Amino acid sequence: MKKAGKIWVVVLVILLVLTAALGAGAYFIYTSATDLSELNKVNKTESDSILEPLVKSIVLGEEQTITDSDINGALAMVINSYNENLTDSQRKDAFIVKGASIYLTGNNTAKIYAELNYNDIKLLFSANSKIVFNENSDFIYFEVSDTKLGSLPIPTEFIMSKLADGIDSINKDFRVNGNRIIIPSEYTFEILERELTLRITALNASDGSATVKTTSAMKFLEGLISDIFKDLFSD
Repeated sequence: MKKAGKIWVVVLVILLVLTAALGAGAYFIYTSATDLSELNKVNKTESDSILEPLVKSIVLGEEQTITDSDINGALAMVINSYNENLTDSQRKDAFIVKGASIYLTGNNTAKIYAELNYNDIKLLFSANSKIVFNENSDFIYFEVSDTKLGSLPIPTEFIMSKLADGIDSINKDFRVNGNRIIIPSEYTFEILERELTLRITALNASDGSATVKTTSAMKFLEGLISDIFKDLFSD
């Protein structure tokens, strides 16, 4: 009987130690995943400063320079607008992108930060990314690696699959495939009943900025002005 009693004591001690270890592990995982020490990297201030270089490239068909600040100001405009239109059902049990920033780090690489909200829990996603593009491609690829929630490393394809719906909701033309965020390099707009198709033909990211070139809209503008004058002077 004494031996049986000692065995139960040993089993109880082992269970207590395992419970304590599991509790400590769960606490470590939670505090690491909810670490917001780099949340200040996420910009939420809207800016349309990206328009000037893009318009110059569109009109002239020449390379222009855009900065991290230009990109992140435009991202804030898109994401803030998206969040204003979310329904309660869309917010439930989903990763909601509250803000995102891209910092270009040279040699067509970038650091990505995104503030997420999951059932009222605030999280910080971060990752490294390689920008893959050539002028004959219909898409720009961001190949994501070294993904984290807070300071906790997370398997890339797992977290990207969870973010896929949120990215798709922001813009239906954006999508996730494995470790890649894919965005089109060509866009079509309708202006005064005429279609304008613009294509990114060059993209090269350096440290803090990128040079970008699009197809020129000069012929489109000439045709548009011609049509306006025809309408003005027609009977």
